[in-house]
Amino acid sequence: MGYAYFQNHEFDKAIDALEDSIRLNPADLMSYYNLSLVFWARGEKEDAVQQLKDLFDFDPDYLAKVLNDPQFKDVVKSSEFKSLEGDLSETKGDSQ
Repeated sequence: MGYAYFQNHEFDKAIDALEDSIRLNPADLMSYYNLSLVFWARGEKEDAVQQLKDLFDFDPDYLAKVLNDPQFKDVVKSSEFKSLEGDLSETKGDSQ
């Protein structure tokens, strides 16, 4: 439902629906993914990147999905995302 609101540019409703979904099921990874898109569309870059951080904490494999999703093309070019990506690389290097 949240993504449908996003597609209709009903961002407040999208955020409410996606945050409710995460509250009910914190492992609903697509809600983090979609919530990031909504925050980015509203110009809330830090909140968007925080959602991606939370997503990658659950499943680091989502990084490849984000990098290959055209909806995230502006996000992955941003300094905020580059910083997150650097943090992920350091964390991955620490665990090896």
